[in-house]
Amino acid sequence: MQYVEDVSWISAFGAHYALGVDGLGLALVLLTTVLTPIVILAAWDDGDRESGGRWGTGTYFGFLLGLEALSLGVFAATDVFLFYVLFEATLIPTYFLVGGWGGPERARAAAKLLIYNLLGGLVMLVAVIGLYVESAKAGTPSYLLSDLSQLDLSTGVERWLFVGFFVAFAIKAPMFPVHTWLPDATQQGTPGVSVMLVSILDKIGTFGMLRYCLGIFPEASQWATPVVIALALISILYGALVAIGQDDMMRLIGLTSVSHFGFIVIGIFVFNSQGQSGSTLYMVNHGLSTAALFLVAGFLVKRRGSQRISDYGGVEKVAPVLAGFLLLSGLSVLSLPGMATFVSELLVLVGAWVEQPVIAIVAVPGIVLAAVYVLRMYQRTMTGPVAPGVEVVTDLRPREITAAVPLIVLLVVLGFYPKPLLDVVDPYVKDTLSQVGRSDPGPSVGSATDSDAARAGTVVGVLLEAALPRGRRYLWQVLVAAVGLIAALVQVVLVVRRLDLLGGGDADRGRLIAESALALDGPTVVVWALVLVFALLGVLLFAERHLEGGVLSFAGQAAALPGTEAEREASAKGLEHTEVFPLLMFAVAGMLIFPAANDLVTLFVGLEVLSLPLYLLCGLARRRRLLSQEAAMKYFLLGAFSSGFFVYGLALVYGYAGSMRFTEIAAAVSGRTGGTGLLLGGIGLMSVGLLFKVGAAPFHSWTPDVYQGAPTAVTGFMAAATKVAAFGALLRLFYVAFGGARWDWVPVFAGIAVLTMVIGSVVAVTQSDVKRLLAYSSVAHAGFLLVGVIGIRSVGALQNGEIGAVQAVLFYLVTYGFTTMAAFAIVTLVRDSGGEVSALERWAGLGQKSPLVAGVFAFLLLALAGIPLTSGFTGKWAVFTAAVSAGWWPVVVVAVLLSAVAAYFYVRVIRLMFFTAPLPDGPSVAVPSVLTTAVIAVGTLATLLLGLVPGYVLDRIGDLSLFVR
Repeated sequence: MQYVEDVSWISAFGAHYALGVDGLGLALVLLTTVLTPIVILAAWDDGDRESGGRWGTGTYFGFLLGLEALSLGVFAATDVFLFYVLFEATLIPTYFLVGGWGGPERARAAAKLLIYNLLGGLVMLVAVIGLYVESAKAGTPSYLLSDLSQLDLSTGVERWLFVGFFVAFAIKAPMFPVHTWLPDATQQGTPGVSVMLVSILDKIGTFGMLRYCLGIFPEASQWATPVVIALALISILYGALVAIGQDDMMRLIGLTSVSHFGFIVIGIFVFNSQGQSGSTLYMVNHGLSTAALFLVAGFLVKRRGSQRISDYGGVEKVAPVLAGFLLLSGLSVLSLPGMATFVSELLVLVGAWVEQPVIAIVAVPGIVLAAVYVLRMYQRTMTGPVAPGVEVVTDLRPREITAAVPLIVLLVVLGFYPKPLLDVVDPYVKDTLSQVGRSDPGPSVGSATDSDAARAGTVVGVLLEAALPRGRRYLWQVLVAAVGLIAALVQVVLVVRRLDLLGGGDADRGRLIAESALALDGPTVVVWALVLVFALLGVLLFAERHLEGGVLSFAGQAAALPGTEAEREASAKGLEHTEVFPLLMFAVAGMLIFPAANDLVTLFVGLEVLSLPLYLLCGLARRRRLLSQEAAMKYFLLGAFSSGFFVYGLALVYGYAGSMRFTEIAAAVSGRTGGTGLLLGGIGLMSVGLLFKVGAAPFHSWTPDVYQGAPTAVTGFMAAATKVAAFGALLRLFYVAFGGARWDWVPVFAGIAVLTMVIGSVVAVTQSDVKRLLAYSSVAHAGFLLVGVIGIRSVGALQNGEIGAVQAVLFYLVTYGFTTMAAFAIVTLVRDSGGEVSALERWAGLGQKSPLVAGVFAFLLLALAGIPLTSGFTGKWAVFTAAVSAGWWPVVVVAVLLSAVAAYFYVRVIRLMFFTAPLPDGPSVAVPSVLTTAVIAVGTLATLLLGLVPGYVLDRIGDLSLFVR
């Protein structure tokens, strides 16, 4: 590290203003300082108000220079806190540059860019905090990279912290599947802004992977390599294939970068000098080649006034110099030998072949596809007869030539003589490989093994799914999601069958895994099984196509503003977002981590991982999109606030106990002699985050708006699976970690339970929308579940055969989940010409139009009310019994009274359906496919059986209701 500067910045945080450069940083600093003046020269008049800008030229260049300064700080920072601050600060000028100047939908593109990158930053923030906490535990609290790289992290902690950093860098780069913000930004931004975005800002992502992921988390980086390589390969082929089909020139160039970043990531994670030197060289060369292509394409667009490739033809006849520069920059993008990009791509492929030949074999088609999209674009725009409107295109002016020439010269020089740049980066690469404990392996001469064949088959299968045309993605996405969930369920069943072998006996069945970050015990597998079952039902609801005329109930083009021509065009073409299935699976992954977490950092990671995809899913409704987007934004903002409270509480608890692990926190709580302010403050703040997620008062205000605005399939999935995961996490945290302080928190929870039941039951009476009514019903049920939570008692206090609190709450979650998913599935069936009908008055007389559907819905409502012979009755009986046994009979009395209030609004809906005349223009009941029918049938059957014969399920949950400690 050279040119080091280190000054204490915020001593209370342990943060330093620490800067320095090594080979990697110097290469990217040089790239930034070379490109910025070229962009300013090329975009000299892009900031004029006459060009459509929101502000003037001075502001435009001010933001450009601000972005350059912040990017230089990122590449030179050697303090993780400083790096994070600058990493996030780059979003400020970027947001205004994309949103202030460019295309008509630039505000949407800027918002999407900001949201994606902020979400990644939030995940990394958790990891940064966790890294500092781990350094404090080691006795050297510091954010300095030199100190953090020497930490001896446990395997589990290192891996989770790696994930936090990697997610943020993968979004910034970007990589599949978190890449969708980039093509929108390049399509709407000015060419100069696109250059700064793709050639400089996005390099922060791959820079971070090398500097921080490999530098601080060497073991975790190698552990994650198979997944990272698979995502990189998908990015290569997916970006190239999608680029081929684009008609927007700037969007096409943006998508090519997704493909190229895949090559860079492969070079980083093959862990040899060829790959990592090639990836560092690739960052520089890609920055130069993409900058040239963006700028020359921008010159063309400004002359013709259109970004559509189909509007061009024959440009070489009227502007030969411009056509020549476009050809040269295009050839550099497709890595033609003699261009700098060829050297870097060759090094990456050699490194991949040395590590694992199949990686190189799968990646090579990306080069072929690059030739297709570049040459196809050139042929359609430059050759052939002069298209109408192209005759006005003039050739490049001296200023524009002056801006483009240095880029082409650098690409050619580095293509024939890359040694100076390689000499700069090679020492850094050797140090990095030494730090991760890898040396350059010799070429493999052995024969292929079964493991190699299995890995190759897995990669090819994923790539085939990603490469399928739009019309065939639906089937593969549904199959992949369903098969994955079923396979996970089978694993859970196998774990349950041998769970008693994992621990020391019936009283402690299970063990701590992943360096004690996760607990594998009875409550964990019960919650896992429920989440997976409800997720499988959610996949069936997501996959329903019959109700929307052959397409999914999700927006055809989420990026299109509601009411615009783009939205109408997407609807007319029958477009649909099959990305909802990976998003659901991503949320499920978080839901599986959340209830199994055995330390505070893992708990928070699980919370965020399950939340982020849900924020996106809530805003993807095909109809009433403004309401859906408003719901998503409210959910995101309030969720971010609640997460902030949770993190603050986490810090206080750590300050009290000196540990993140539940067992050590429990020991500190049981042996406390003072300082309870930190403990109680931490418990209170962490409760805010968890009670928000379960929808308990007074943190419930998001629930009715989100339930109403989100696609109903998403609402049903959230109502069941999220509540299961959240209560599973709440039980573990408060019973295992804070069990010794139960006399402090149980009375507070009792008051919250009463408040939640009152608000949920009373406010539901006034609702005129079915989905909002079910939302407040969900709030009330959160209160009933909290009644079970306060029934905590020690294991020794339970009599033989007596229902415990954990058993009661888990059983209630079973009953509630099946019933509520079936109820929301029925809501999707009541429709008119405008889609779903949720206005309650329009359900009048539904029992006369469709007595079967109305009858099933009535049965489900009675179950939610807790009527005997339904699962709702047995569920409430269980939690009430547990609470009474613990001495909380006054709360149970209030709960019983409020159950009667709740029964009123359920019966009101039944009366409306069966005893009110139907409206002349009232809705009808649509006939769903077998998918939605299956959800309704399974939910209704479970509601009936758990009401009539609940004993077996209750007993099995009772056998699995002990937490491992």
